[in-house]
Amino acid sequence: MNLFIGLLNNAIEECNDRASYLAQKADVIAEIELFYLLPFQRRWRAWFPEVIYYHVDVSIAQKYIREKIKNGEWKDDWPEMKHKILKLLNMNGEWKKDDWPEMKQKILNLLNDDINQEDKF
Repeated sequence: MNLFIGLLNNAIEECNDRASYLAQKADVIAEIELFYLLPFQRRWRAWFPEVIYYHVDVSIAQKYIREKIKNGEWKDDWPEMKHKILKLLNMNGEWKKDDWPEMKQKILNLLNDDINQEDKF
């Protein structure tokens, strides 16, 4: 198994694509956890906790969220959780500021459509 991970590491270093490397590494580790561990080992909370705590700097989290919002990757999957995250990071209304030009254009388009429809009657 160590040999396989080492070869995988060498192959990925040649490709120089860290994201695909991490995805493949996660797949390998998940497969190991599912198929090579005994059932009682998989139930050990010391090895596999229910909750994983992740520490991140506030400025890094804010930058990441702003980037996701600008790229349109900030989906409304879990609105309650995302609202709490924005509130904790003091970004409650900030994410809307990035959308103002787009929203303004949409409103203007809707108004123009309404005016054009009224002119037809």
